[in-house]
Amino acid sequence: MTKAILHLVIFIFLFHIIGCSSEQTQSAKSGVLKQPSLVVKVYETGGNNPTVFLPLLMWPSFESRMINIYAHFTGGGKSEHCVLKESEGSQLEVGTKVEVLEEATCLYVRLNPVEGSPKNYSAGIMRIRVVETRQEGWTWSKAIEFVD
Repeated sequence: MTKAILHLVIFIFLFHIIGCSSEQTQSAKSGVLKQPSLVVKVYETGGNNPTVFLPLLMWPSFESRMINIYAHFTGGGKSEHCVLKESEGSQLEVGTKVEVLEEATCLYVRLNPVEGSPKNYSAGIMRIRVVETRQEGWTWSKAIEFVD
């Protein structure tokens, strides 16, 4: 009986070691920062689908919130938004090398600008690490150009 328990403990220990080591071997994706832009769909007659240039910033965190949206085809509803305050972002430079650590689950971002009313964007954000400084934070997924 004690031999069976010993084998079980060893099996659980090995299973745990293998599981933990495989998590640590996952490598971050490498990329370079670019100026993030987003084509905004305008569903009015004669809409010109303008391009919006998003601020190239990195935020230490975001707030996840369910916010009402109006969708042209569905009529609206609530959707998860990552809420960012422009004033809490730190400036990033185009061409900076980064590692992508994770992607936020929200499909929309609400940006609360320094001046003016909040803007909702159909865009995502990713947690990155700046290679040179090792600083981590969140930025637009559209700001990252992946490299091999």
